[in-house]
Amino acid sequence: MSVQAIAWALHQQIVKDPGARHVLIGLANHADEIGRYAFPSIELLSKYTGLKRRTVQEKIKLLKELGVIKKGNQRVAAAIIDRADRRPVVYDLRMDIGSNQGVVDSEKKASSEEQRDAKSAPCLSRGANTAPRHCHGAQITVERGAISAPEPSLTVTNSHTYVDEQSERHPKQYRMTYAWEPDNDAFRFACKRRGMPDDICPSQAEVADFIGFYSETDRTFTEQGWHDRLARWVYENQTSRKGTEERSSRPWGKDGDESYYGKSSSRRVSAAEARERSRRYS
Repeated sequence: MSVQAIAWALHQQIVKDPGARHVLIGLANHADEIGRYAFPSIELLSKYTGLKRRTVQEKIKLLKELGVIKKGNQRVAAAIIDRADRRPVVYDLRMDIGSNQGVVDSEKKASSEEQRDAKSAPCLSRGANTAPRHCHGAQITVERGAISAPEPSLTVTNSHTYVDEQSERHPKQYRMTYAWEPDNDAFRFACKRRGMPDDICPSQAEVADFIGFYSETDRTFTEQGWHDRLARWVYENQTSRKGTEERSSRPWGKDGDESYYGKSSSRRVSAAEARERSRRYS
C-alpha cells in the first residue's frame, strides 16, 4: 500500500465517474510509492467498491481510455503467481498527471496557519507555584503504585516475536477445495515420515480422487496435514492394488488335487460326492 498513490487518486480531477474513482483508489491501494505494480484481482476490486465484476471491468477500461492507468510489467505477477490463468493484469498509475496542486497548497497553508496560531497562543506558567497545596502549605503528591499508567516500552516489547511464535506453534487449518494442488517437498516429507520411498509420485487420478473425496467433507487440516493424508491415501491405494495383482497371479487347481489358490490339504468336493456322503451318513 502506498500513501502517495492513494493521495494522488483522491486529489486527481481527471476521473469524474464515481465508480471509476473508487476503482482507481483500489488500484492505488496496491501500488508502490510511484504508482507501479498494482495487480489486485477483479474479485478484490469488486469487494472494495461493491460493484459487480463486469462493472469493475468497464471502469478499468474507462480508466485506460482516460490515460490515468496503463499496463505495467507483467513479470511481477508471474514471479508471485505460478498459474497463468490466475494472474491479474499489472497496472501502473500515471501519477505524473492530474494532481491538484491547489489542494496541496491549501493544505500546506492551513498547516502553517495552525503552527502560527499555536505559537501565538498564551502559555500558562508551569512549576511548583501552580501545584495544589494543603492548608499547611505542603504540596499534594500523586500516590504511586498500580494506579499510574505502566511504561509502554515495557508492555509492548517484542510483540511481533510473540505473534510469530504463536503462528508457528498453531499453523492455519483450512478445508479442502477443488483448486488445491500438492506441494512436492511437503509430499516427500510426508512419505519419509511414513517410511515410504522418496521417489514415489502420486498419479493424477489418485490426486483427483483424493481432492474429490475430501472436498465434500467439512474436515480441516494444516498444509502438512493434508500432505500426510495424501501420502496415506497413495500408500493404501498402491497396497490394495498390489494385493489384487498377487491374488490374480495365483494358480488354479489341477485335477482336484489343488484348491483354487494352489496346493492345500483339502480338495473340493463335487456335487455327486456330496449327495453320496449325505446318503451314507443319513
